[in-house]
Amino acid sequence: PNPNPNPSITPTPTLTPTPTLTLSNMLRLRALLLLALAGLAAGFAPMARRGLQRAAPLAMSDFNGETMIMTEENVQAVLEDARGTLGTMFGYLQENRAVGITGEVELAGLDGPCVVLRLSGRFWHERKVVLARVGSFLTERIPEIIEVNIEHPDQLDDADKVDPGAGGPDVFGF
Repeated sequence: PNPNPNPSITPTPTLTPTPTLTLSNMLRLRALLLLALAGLAAGFAPMARRGLQRAAPLAMSDFNGETMIMTEENVQAVLEDARGTLGTMFGYLQENRAVGITGEVELAGLDGPCVVLRLSGRFWHERKVVLARVGSFLTERIPEIIEVNIEHPDQLDDADKVDPGAGGPDVFGF
């Protein structure tokens, strides 16, 4: 059976209305694409250029999985928590200072979804490792953070940062 009784007349196809692409919809789509690309690019950007070396996520026994929104106060609070949890890396404990470890990590500022840190003093570990561990600590607790950087590239210099009143290099015998 032929559905078209008159074969000389070709049926016109029915057009379904297409959604109108308004300026508002285009801007939303663009914003979503930019966010997706930024996240992708952050994962593939050379680590040296970003000033951050990735570390494996830290398994913290005191971290209950609850995340925070990104505010200066929350970043400060998480940094304070990092000082206690990762305490042996820094110079905040008296026993570390007694052997010349004076390393401090401070919030220099927020730049959009990026956290800028300031490193000073001597650390037990390489500064790149300290930055990666603190960065991992921060991003695990504040997922909005896209990147953790340092204020100035010189702050990754592992040259001996001696504090004359904190023991100095002779404590280590060199």
